[in-house]
Amino acid sequence: MNVHVMRIALAAFAVLSLVSCAPKGGIHSESVSREASERCMLYEDIRTRHSSDRRPFLIQASLSYGREGETRRVTSLIWGNGDRRDIRLDVSAGIGALVARIQDSADSGLTIFAPMEGQFGKAYVYGGKGRVTLRFGRPVPLTLRELTALILGDYGEVFGRLDPEQAKAVSADLVRCRSSRGELELNGSGLPKQWRAENGWMISLRYSENDDVPSDLFLEHPDGYRAVLAVKKRLHPEPYRSDRLALKLPPQTPVVELHPDRR
Repeated sequence: MNVHVMRIALAAFAVLSLVSCAPKGGIHSESVSREASERCMLYEDIRTRHSSDRRPFLIQASLSYGREGETRRVTSLIWGNGDRRDIRLDVSAGIGALVARIQDSADSGLTIFAPMEGQFGKAYVYGGKGRVTLRFGRPVPLTLRELTALILGDYGEVFGRLDPEQAKAVSADLVRCRSSRGELELNGSGLPKQWRAENGWMISLRYSENDDVPSDLFLEHPDGYRAVLAVKKRLHPEPYRSDRLALKLPPQTPVVELHPDRR
């Protein structure tokens, strides 16, 4: 179930798609090789290590999206503390052109402020329990929390745990696994290489040499739509004060409450 609330300014990066939780699919039984099992164990080691890394973070990234010949580009800052209870995202299109400020709070839900809408800007809020996915020009199969986890290497937040006995060695450098959210391929180091997600989306991850967190994310849909997110900086600063994670709306800002049945 989708909610489309932003015009072109905010559609540059965010907003949302409210979707119901899909039932978990079963794991396909496939022949297992020692190499495939060992690769899954490598993934589990990486997943466990990054899931326990709860340092504050600041991520600077660029995003290009669209079809060939019709791409757009925005830049983004994502930051929060190690508990990730409150995640902040600012999106800009061009120098100083802030088009969206977003807060995903474990306590109050999602708040989106679009400063370029109307005389006083406009805010959109959602405090429900539905899964809220990002919109890179169109809905993609990642929430803000999942995107943040992916960039930080906390792969279990997105892909979950893999059963080494349900993996298949496709080649010397590639192992294919199944999870409740789609098909995941691991490279020779046990790192996620490609994920076949819901609704036909394919997400590929690229890494810098000797690094186990992605430098680039490639999202592709069978109809030709594509998005590329390039991580420019990934820092671990001192913990943020609560006011740095808050999203305070300017006076007189109209507020629109989102509902699952609103499209």
